[in-house]
Amino acid sequence: MSEYPGPDHTGWPATTGQQPQDTYGGPAYEVAPAQVYPPGGYPPPYAYGYGYHPDPGARGGAIAALITGCIAIVVCVGLLAVPTAILGGVALSRADTDPASARRLTKWAWIALGIGAGLMLLLFVGYIVLMIVIAGNAASDSY
Repeated sequence: MSEYPGPDHTGWPATTGQQPQDTYGGPAYEVAPAQVYPPGGYPPPYAYGYGYHPDPGARGGAIAALITGCIAIVVCVGLLAVPTAILGGVALSRADTDPASARRLTKWAWIALGIGAGLMLLLFVGYIVLMIVIAGNAASDSY
């Protein structure tokens, strides 16, 4: 006598190839057919879709940098708005062929725009301070 109950000595009842029945007479669950893999035992490689899919982040960032650079040129944010528009345009042209380069150019376009806006802000604050100093000196002078 075996230490495992059951006819196949595993502890489970023997399988007969039939689906188990529930108490209402129908099958208790569906048995899925076994998958047949090609020789080697591995499934076929996963398909990635049709053709090359460019990185949408590189294209969107380049478009945003180009539009922001053009608006900054019109609003006179500074001379560094021109390189922003140029770098954004070049990044947009490279977005489909070289996404890594497009991301780098987009990053530099945003950096140039930030530097230009910062310099314009400093010039504006300096202009306001200069006008306050000139107005204070004019008020203190008496003729």
